[in-house]
Amino acid sequence: QENILRTLANALALMFDNLNLYEVVRRQSITDALTGVHNRRHFDESLEREIVRAVRYDRPLSLLLIDVDQFKQYNDRHGHPAGDTLLRNIARLLKTQLRSTDLVGRMGGDEFVVILPETDCKMSGLVVEKLRYVVQAGYMLENGIGISVGCATLQPDMSAAVLLELADKAMYMDKSN
Repeated sequence: QENILRTLANALALMFDNLNLYEVVRRQSITDALTGVHNRRHFDESLEREIVRAVRYDRPLSLLLIDVDQFKQYNDRHGHPAGDTLLRNIARLLKTQLRSTDLVGRMGGDEFVVILPETDCKMSGLVVEKLRYVVQAGYMLENGIGISVGCATLQPDMSAAVLLELADKAMYMDKSN
């Protein structure tokens, strides 16, 4: 009986170790390693899911595409470790300034994306101004860092690709202004 109990205890311990390992791997598979926000693959899947939900329930959905202005110059001047720290800090600022229902992801490089469920064009404009203020308050004075933001709001029969393309165009318009 003692051997059976020991074997059972070992099997349970192994099962809990496997569950913990599974959770670690799952988290790593959806998270950007540098910034800790969601990665591109998770963003793509989440955007598709949010579009389906918004269409089904006839609810608004907006998307923000954010580019860190002057990032290359900052990286060249201060070095890659400082650039990595800047990206982590901006990701943290974005996460702390948004609702828990909003999804922040890193597109790559110095671009971030935010899915804003239940948010129309007018409300997303307020979110953009808040994010711009917070980033500039933290970085603009000392390093010239700011953000350019493109916003797009879901329209009937719009795909994820079109929504992202519209946000991208809007971001480049914001950058040129």
